[in-house]
Parts: sequence; structure tokens; C-alpha cells
Amino acid sequence: MKKILLYSILFQLIIGLSFPIAAQDKENNTPEEEIIRKSVENKKFNIAVDFAMPASMPSRYLTGNYSLIVNNDSVTIDLPYFGVAYSMPYGADGSLKYKGLYENYKSKYNKKKKQFTLNFIIRKPEDSYVITINIWLNGKTDIHIRPNNKQSISFTGELKN
Repeated sequence: MKKILLYSILFQLIIGLSFPIAAQDKENNTPEEEIIRKSVENKKFNIAVDFAMPASMPSRYLTGNYSLIVNNDSVTIDLPYFGVAYSMPYGADGSLKYKGLYENYKSKYNKKKKQFTLNFIIRKPEDSYVITINIWLNGKTDIHIRPNNKQSISFTGELKN
């Protein structure tokens, strides 16, 4: 009888301690965080860019409406470029403008940082770009663009819905 009582107490203790641990594993996101999470997971979001960090020039705030928009399997990029271009077609303005499909899309979520990391490639006739986007659940974003024929450049901005 003592063994049964001891086992039942141990069983209840183990069960009682495991529920709070399981509850801690679930993320308690605010409604705003859930909206951001769903828009990133559905590949439908708009980043308003406000700051540029060129590789070999001073960083600067941007004036104007610069953005990066992902819509399902395509992306629209309208960003300025500051830096060194190793080769460029004659008459090109040098900005980072693109509207079309992307390739090799990968998405990863870091639970500790509450951050999505997205990677994809876009190809234009004169160059190709590897793009990495970090999106935090508070809406802040980092964009890193690595062209083949230019120095890399990074931007910061905020997710807009």
C-alpha cells in the first residue's frame, strides 16, 4: 500500500511539474506579432526602408519612399545604391530596382531572437543579387544585398501592412 501511495505521489508530482514547462514552450505573441508572423509566412509583406549602410561610404538616412515588397513568388525592389560598382552597363543609373521572380527562397525562424531570416536570389541581365532579410516580430528589419558586380550594401526599415 505504501508503494502505491508513493508511486501515485511521484506520478502526480511529475505530471504537475511538466505542465508549466510545456506552457513555457508556447510563444505568447501579441496580435501585432501574429500579423507580422502570418505576413512573413505567407510571403506577403512590404518593408519601408529608411536607412542605408554602404560598405565603403558613410551611413545615411534616406528621404523618399524606398521599399522592398515580397508578394508570393515575386519581389519588387526600389532602393538607392551608394558604393563602388565594378562593372555597370553604359547609361545605367546604378539604383537597385527590380520587379520579378526570385530564386532559391529560404526562410528560417529563430525562436530566441523572435526573428525570421529570409534568403533569396534575384537575377538581372547585368548582375545578380543575394538578398538576406532579417525581420523581427516587432516589425524592425535589416536588408543585406550582395551584388556580383558592386560592393554590398545594407538597409534598415520597418514592416508595413
